[in-house]
Amino acid sequence: MTHEPNDIRLHNVTSSNVEALGFCLDPEMAQRIDGAARAQPIGEMPTDTQTRGTMRIRFTGGRTYDYYDVPVALYALIANAPSIGAAVQAFKRGRFMGDFLRLEE
Repeated sequence: MTHEPNDIRLHNVTSSNVEALGFCLDPEMAQRIDGAARAQPIGEMPTDTQTRGTMRIRFTGGRTYDYYDVPVALYALIANAPSIGAAVQAFKRGRFMGDFLRLEE
């Protein structure tokens, strides 16, 4: 499921190879939770492994990717990891499909 670019609010992170992360619940998940398909702050999202959505990653240099069907709990682990770059690299070796969105100037 592809979200519009503004659907996923990115949050800048401290990392040598990742500039920003964002997450948006899939619309059907959001409707079950609060009736609105919208991006939510990580503290307001469920932390179970069944709740899923799209994670957006903007790498240093501007390359931006969306990864689909990501458990919100995994996003929370990545966003709060001591090394976000290492966590993202481990995540990318997993089974999640991603799409290149754009190269930011």
